[in-house]
Amino acid sequence: MGVVGEHLPLLGWAGIVLVTGCLTVLTVPPRRKATYDLTTAVPAADPDRLERFQGITVPTAVLLGLERRGRVRDEPVFAGIQLCLSERVATDRWAVIGPSEGFVIGAVDISSEQTLERIELCGHPRASDPAQEPSGPAFAELDPVTVSEVLADLTELVTR
Repeated sequence: MGVVGEHLPLLGWAGIVLVTGCLTVLTVPPRRKATYDLTTAVPAADPDRLERFQGITVPTAVLLGLERRGRVRDEPVFAGIQLCLSERVATDRWAVIGPSEGFVIGAVDISSEQTLERIELCGHPRASDPAQEPSGPAFAELDPVTVSEVLADLTELVTR
C-alpha cells in the first residue's frame, strides 16, 4: 500500500478508497421533514377535497413555484388560460390544485395573488367540474408517504 496523498490529486476520494483499501460509508444526516396524514391534517368533513386549504389566498409566484416540485400546468383553454396545476401521485391519479383565476400564458403575473378554489384527487390531470365527477377518487386510497408529500406541499404553500 502506498502513501495516501501521492495519488490524491489524480483520483480524489476514489483514490483514497483505492489506495487505502478503506471503504467507509459517508453518511449525511437525514433531513428533518414534517410528516402529515389525513387524520391529523384534514378535518373529517371532506378529506377527499382537502377543504382546509380551500379559500386561502396565496401569491401567484409561490403557487407557480410548485412546478419545481413536480406540478405541471394543464393545457391552455380559451384565451390561453391554464386552469390548474396537477401532479401524478399514482396510476391514473392526479392531485389537482385549482386556483381562482388560473394562469394566462405569457402573462402569468397578471394577477399577483390567487385563491385556492379546489384541491382534489382526479382521474385525469386537467381541471375538473365537480358536477361531472361527483364521486372521484379519495386521498385515503393513496399510500401514506404520497399523502404526506401532498399535504406538506400544501401546508408550505399556505404558510409562506
